[in-house]
Amino acid sequence: MIAYIPLIIPATWLLDRHGLRITVILATCSNALGGWIKCVGGVLAVDPNTITNESPTFAQMSAFPVLMVGQIMDAVAQVFILGIPSALAVTWFGELEISTATALGVLAN
Repeated sequence: MIAYIPLIIPATWLLDRHGLRITVILATCSNALGGWIKCVGGVLAVDPNTITNESPTFAQMSAFPVLMVGQIMDAVAQVFILGIPSALAVTWFGELEISTATALGVLAN
């Protein structure tokens, strides 16, 4: 939620200026990249060659910052994703269906 407040204005501008398709592609790619970065951090955290009594390796110590970079990237992508359901509902649904489609899109998010 910390990222939402300063980034909602650029996210709304991107949605209005470049449309639904570009915003969805950008948000999806950013979210996927953040997820992959978190996977790398998870792999770094698990080192099968160390015994529990030994001090952590450099890879294990650097796993947490890598995980945080991935999480921050996902948080930024989430700001762009949260604006999509209302724009999608206005584009694809009729007047009587917009509120239901928006509610379902936000709740499914």
